[in-house]
Amino acid sequence: MEIIVDDMSFIILGRGDLKLMASDTKDIVIRKSNFCCPRTLSISCDKAASDIPIGIVRKLRNPEARGLLRITAE
Repeated sequence: MEIIVDDMSFIILGRGDLKLMASDTKDIVIRKSNFCCPRTLSISCDKAASDIPIGIVRKLRNPEARGLLRITAE
């Protein structure tokens, strides 16, 4: 997965699982653990929210900012 905001990007590696439903219509969670619930999009990820560069976080705090979450399955 990749979070892209303007000219900044941040890559997160994770994996899928047969238990993943990703059925929540309002929330997604990318987890470092193996826990699965309806909000879980990916497990065993190599990064946490605290690892997202502060520059990306600051840009996304602006309610008018636009970002992209690119999901790639291999």
